[in-house]
Amino acid sequence: MDNRRALLTPNPMLPNHVVAINPELCVACNQCADICRCSVIMHNPNKDEPPILVYPDECWHCAVCTEHCPTGAITFEHPINQKIVFKDKDSGELYRVGMKNPPPAHTKRAYGDERIMLAGHEVVTLEATEVEQLTRYFIKAKFSKIDHMPDYLPGHFVNLKIDQESYRGYSIGNMPGDDFIELYIDLFPNGKGGNFFKALKVGKKVEFTMPLGRFLYIPKATPVFFVGSGTGISSIKAMIEHELYQIKSGRQIKLLLITWDEEDILLKEYFDDLEDKFVNFSYDIMLSNQKTKTIKEGKIVTENLENYIKQNDFIASDIDAYICGSKLLVKNVEKYLFRKNMFWKNIKYESFL
Repeated sequence: MDNRRALLTPNPMLPNHVVAINPELCVACNQCADICRCSVIMHNPNKDEPPILVYPDECWHCAVCTEHCPTGAITFEHPINQKIVFKDKDSGELYRVGMKNPPPAHTKRAYGDERIMLAGHEVVTLEATEVEQLTRYFIKAKFSKIDHMPDYLPGHFVNLKIDQESYRGYSIGNMPGDDFIELYIDLFPNGKGGNFFKALKVGKKVEFTMPLGRFLYIPKATPVFFVGSGTGISSIKAMIEHELYQIKSGRQIKLLLITWDEEDILLKEYFDDLEDKFVNFSYDIMLSNQKTKTIKEGKIVTENLENYIKQNDFIASDIDAYICGSKLLVKNVEKYLFRKNMFWKNIKYESFL
């Protein structure tokens, strides 16, 4: 048998190399590799490691990798003929050589500017004050401020330093304004991040880069539909808390919580309590493990995801939708929502591998 293996070897760096990835900020979400139009960036064969710049000399300088990076890990250096040559002193607007009809002040900045839609993040040290195993696969960890807690918005996530070479991203699970943050950790992959939290003790000081991300809640009057699977419920929990306890607009909220089976349901008592307190909030649970017997009573839904969305009268073309979970879940939910005439502008999502 031929035991030879195919190896992925990046091209050598050339003078026109324009893309660099900072491993300390990268959370290996691979959005840059998925969006790259020329396959300049590709997935790293080693799980949870930064993607690889395979063909840096073939970059077309579109900078979509920079714009899709949720942590600002990608530095994009435009070629000489695309360099920024001047900036409007009053508006901060950036202009490039050859730009026709430069935009008026206070509009979207030119492609490649690392400040596009990124929060002003900082590195802080927080102390673990609570570590609790909620189910067989999930841990809740609470970290409190030592000196100060950076401001963040519902939907933001943190980049946590595991060791000198490893960082992991986790969504913030509580609403803004607290002097602590909650993280919900998935132990199922048995990876470096999960093992870190298994060994985490109260009192340990941990370094965070925060806040990061673009998956943010937009207050409106229209109804809103949330879908979260596993620890994807973290950012959605923060958004729901923010709306119910801080904004208090009264908008109708429906949550679909997807989990493997009954013993892995996250925060059921918490969401039961919210449903009792707020008439504008309701939620359902859906089991994704087809081998598990579902029950008809209570909140556990027996029909599949497509039928649930198709038959649910709450879901209509004029509502907003927020989805957080695996890429496959996001793709399927989007597909079924589009079939009910939901549009791109109504849907916000965050996916993880």
